[in-house]
Amino acid sequence: MTQKLKAASIVSNKSKTKVPPMAIGDVTNVNEKFIEHINALNMLWTYLNEMFFDSALSKNTVVTIQRVRATSRVTGWFVPYDIWACDNARATEINMSANFLYRTPLEKAATFLHEMCHQYAHENNIKDTCRQGRYHNKRFKEIAEKHGLIVEKSENGRGFSVTKFSPTTISKIENVLLEMPLLKMTIPQREKKQSSTRKLVCHSCYQTCRVTSERFSIKCGFCDVEMKKANQMQTKLQRLLLWNEKSEDLQTLDRIK
Repeated sequence: MTQKLKAASIVSNKSKTKVPPMAIGDVTNVNEKFIEHINALNMLWTYLNEMFFDSALSKNTVVTIQRVRATSRVTGWFVPYDIWACDNARATEINMSANFLYRTPLEKAATFLHEMCHQYAHENNIKDTCRQGRYHNKRFKEIAEKHGLIVEKSENGRGFSVTKFSPTTISKIENVLLEMPLLKMTIPQREKKQSSTRKLVCHSCYQTCRVTSERFSIKCGFCDVEMKKANQMQTKLQRLLLWNEKSEDLQTLDRIK
């Protein structure tokens, strides 16, 4: 996935005060682990560049790891312009989402190769995406398939964005990836918080509502029946059955008329 992103600052424009660091315990150890992750990804970039691109890709690319919002399914992205600058040097960016570093080495490497295909398109002036980098067109599909990936069309309107290693590619690089122990490093997934609300349902008309405590006793205003805790799938099935019953009643009335 490509994204047009602006470099962020840790200084607030309004308050002009620095954002305080998070309390994460042994900061030195965390920093060392983070640097090891970056080094592993740089090693992977060099290897994949040699294997699939004949070392043709520019080294002016910075590899980063950033966390995305909890609901996002984005596993990585490529920034197709010089977002990084140091003296006279300029560099693009390949990012791996920190949320998905728990995956296997093969899965992480497949995502990385996907982003390197975007880099290849960028350096060869090939427009492989549109809609702000979200939609992957047939040009991207052709590039990815030429460089060891199997491409499928996504179901969420992002075009040919679903990629994975082909069996031939796996047989070529699996042993090499196993020799890169740093790629086995993982970041644990965050545990999903339980919802603070409870769904109640009227077992007569199947209307639903949500409450913040099980101590509440609520009656349906239509049926004057106490609403009870509901299973989501049961509620959907009950609503469907009720709709079918109403449809049959309407058909019967139409025949009588």
